[in-house]
Amino acid sequence: MNSLGEVFDAATVASLAGPRVLGRGTAYFGDGRVEPAEVRGGRSEAWMTLARAREPDCPMDAVAVYEQAALAIIARKDAKQYQSAVDLMVRICRLAESAGKPERFAALLDRTRTEHRPKRKLQSILDAQGW
Repeated sequence: MNSLGEVFDAATVASLAGPRVLGRGTAYFGDGRVEPAEVRGGRSEAWMTLARAREPDCPMDAVAVYEQAALAIIARKDAKQYQSAVDLMVRICRLAESAGKPERFAALLDRTRTEHRPKRKLQSILDAQGW
């Protein structure tokens, strides 16, 4: 999985309170901690905060973060977490549609259904969304 270090421009990051991204793939959490800010097998606190902040003005920036987070959750193969991934996908769908790029969500849904076909619980949750 690639670093999300280039998703946000420096001006955007500098304008945000709380967690901030420092350079490529590193985040400052406001309490002195500096840690990798990649979405690896889960949601990075800093990236999710940045994504939420970008939703109103640049929804596709948020979509990039949420996509990687949802796919990372699914990749853990923990059926109890699939609902969290689908909740992110609901948000992705809404943001992609608002940005006039519904094909982005369609591609994610197709990829998820294809790559994770054997995961019946995940498929069931996706079906329940009417997708």
